[in-house]
Amino acid sequence: MVEAGELGCVGCLGRSHCLHREGSGATTLIWHSGQVWRVADSPEDDKFQYTYFAHKINSFNTAPKNILSSDARLRPDRNALEKGDLSKAAVEKSSLEERQRAEKRNREAKGDKFTPRWFELTDEVTATPWGELEVYKYNGKYAEHRAAAAGRLDDIEEVDFQSVDFNPWQYANLALARD
Repeated sequence: MVEAGELGCVGCLGRSHCLHREGSGATTLIWHSGQVWRVADSPEDDKFQYTYFAHKINSFNTAPKNILSSDARLRPDRNALEKGDLSKAAVEKSSLEERQRAEKRNREAKGDKFTPRWFELTDEVTATPWGELEVYKYNGKYAEHRAAAAGRLDDIEEVDFQSVDFNPWQYANLALARD
């Protein structure tokens, strides 16, 4: 309940909103809006009930020409899922997870520490419901990498995304280590 003199906000998500002040038994309307936003229509042939935004950021239509080999749009399990081949998608997902475990074992056996390419560890620690976590910050190297790759592909009209293999691995030999 809004106390006298306090502001209150009411509305229906996506339709209209109003801000009012309660006081001396009367309500004064301060601000009112019409429709603020609307839900975009789902794209045709939407198999996964993604939002329009999720479709847009996951589409090859919006992918840069210089797509990185680690871009999730290239994952073979996703590709199989999009084609409706659930068995192949499950096998590819399992293979990907096993290669991730193999990379971790390889890294630990060499005594290497995982180092993110695009982020650096700060001195900050932040409290979360799961305990204190280290804080990383963006290091700017992704933008540099993109800029360097863009120069190599300026003359290309269309990229054959099927020709780019998914490769998120830190150790090159694991890119080929498929089950």
